[in-house]
Amino acid sequence: MAKCTFCGKDIEQGTGTLYIKDDAKMFNFCTLKCKKNHLNLKRNPVHTRWTLRFKK
Repeated sequence: MAKCTFCGKDIEQGTGTLYIKDDAKMFNFCTLKCKKNHLNLKRNPVHTRWTLRFKK
């Protein structure tokens, strides 16, 4: 089971989005919200309150 690159939640098989950059880095996202925050807005998950990484 994969984990979301941004928020850290488990992604069920058959759901989510796999994003691959030109330099072969792979990102798994559970929702479009996570994808936008990571790629477009370039937010740090440690400083975003609703992520599991913030709670650690």
